[in-house]
Amino acid sequence: MMISGNAWNISSLVFTSKIHFSAGQFRMYPNPVVEALHIETDQAIASIELFNALGVKIMDVAATEGKIDMGHLERAIYFIRIKTDRGEIYTGKVMKKQLKRV
Repeated sequence: MMISGNAWNISSLVFTSKIHFSAGQFRMYPNPVVEALHIETDQAIASIELFNALGVKIMDVAATEGKIDMGHLERAIYFIRIKTDRGEIYTGKVMKKQLKRV
């Protein structure tokens, strides 16, 4: 995994022995996020789910959008689960921060 600025480039990442995202390019940015989290990959995405810190699913996102609108969510740490059309699963952590008001 390479981190450059506020983006992650993931080529092969294993979180547990059962859940993984196989080799291939995957990019999720910015993290931490204020408004929209963008997702880029060379694999077809079947589903995207967002969970709060308690593990409660709070959002299903249309896989074709390539971004998640998180502007309405509270400042917190969220978990994302992305499933490819091949059944591979990526799970990761996303930090949501509030927009600074002047």
